[in-house]
Amino acid sequence: MAIEKGQVIALSERFDELVRELRRSKMASLDELSTTPVIDDEPLELPIEQDFQVGIISITWESDLVVVNIQAASQEDEMLIDDLDTGPDLVIATLRINQVKSFCLRASSVVNAGRPACPFCALPVDPRGHLCPRANGYRR
Repeated sequence: MAIEKGQVIALSERFDELVRELRRSKMASLDELSTTPVIDDEPLELPIEQDFQVGIISITWESDLVVVNIQAASQEDEMLIDDLDTGPDLVIATLRINQVKSFCLRASSVVNAGRPACPFCALPVDPRGHLCPRANGYRR
């Protein structure tokens, strides 16, 4: 599956918010909340081949199991005849709190390693500059 940089940022922010809320409302034990996240600093495997482009992401908290469920569905809006037997493209994952925190750390490092965003249009800036649409195509 492929996921946009903005979706990774939003998912990471939502996970951070969820962990803060779990701590504040005491919906998870201190042992669960203080578990050290696993550090993943291995390079991404290339080439990245996508089966589908993520469109809709849902997050649910299961307090009885102390896990976060995440579902990522294809961005394709229409149901194709081929999908009637198998359903739409969908990934379902169940994460413990330390895995959620690990995702946030990894997402932050990957997102920050990318090209900086233009302060005017928010598009990525090449090392050679870029043609900014908000500045009528002038180089920034």
